[in-house]
Amino acid sequence: MNERLLRVLALSIVLSKYIGIFIVTGLALSSAALAAELMLFLGMESQE
Repeated sequence: MNERLLRVLALSIVLSKYIGIFIVTGLALSSAALAAELMLFLGMESQE
């Protein structure tokens, strides 16, 4: 019983760590995409 509980706890910790990595990666990618769009927009503005 106790061993099972520890295993479930360890699994949930690992899962939450991976979910956190996915969230951070997703945020980094979306902010990079936003920055690229902003740079393109500013580049178009300066060319006119």
